[in-house]
Amino acid sequence: MLSVANNVTNFKGIPISEIKVKGVNSCYKLYKINKSDEKFLDKLYDSVDLKKLMPNLHEYDYINWDGILGEAIKQANFIGRNVFLETCDNKPCGIINFSQSKLNSYYLNYISTFPTEPKKRVPCAGQILLNQLFRTVLNSCRQGIDLSALREAPFSPITVYSKLGFKFRGGDNWTEEMGIGRLGIKNALEKQKEFLEVTPLKNQENTDLFKVIDLNI
Repeated sequence: MLSVANNVTNFKGIPISEIKVKGVNSCYKLYKINKSDEKFLDKLYDSVDLKKLMPNLHEYDYINWDGILGEAIKQANFIGRNVFLETCDNKPCGIINFSQSKLNSYYLNYISTFPTEPKKRVPCAGQILLNQLFRTVLNSCRQGIDLSALREAPFSPITVYSKLGFKFRGGDNWTEEMGIGRLGIKNALEKQKEFLEVTPLKNQENTDLFKVIDLNI
């Protein structure tokens, strides 16, 4: 369990967009996470049993997956972090954590998706989170995105990033450094338009996530 301060109040988020995936009869939603409280995310972390949701992986896959998910949540209230929570049919299915870097780019600190029911990955959950990051870059003066991808992470994230247009920039035995500029981001968004329909939600107020998100996964 992640640590939580004793004097926190209910965690709240702001709904920012609804997303439809071509050929998928589900409603996806993104919430911008506030820094005022960790209680909801703590409950979220406790509700995600990766071994139950996706059995038969190698033990090191669970260690890496849980580590990324845990850090994305634990660092949600760090200064300068942008954190978005994704739901599919009101069940949590992903989280992204990124921040501005000193290189005039955004740095993708953590991204993690997870099933909402056993043995079924949520279609395009990662694509939707990256779509939000892409849009954030283009709505800013930042010039691109940098990241470090684990070589041994489950579901081959390096391959996913490469297909979206991220370029290889070196690395070591454990990670691959990758990046993408504004032109690459525009091209990636054009490809995503073929299967993602994003509807921004304007003038939304803070929402008690406990009341709108089902943690029984």
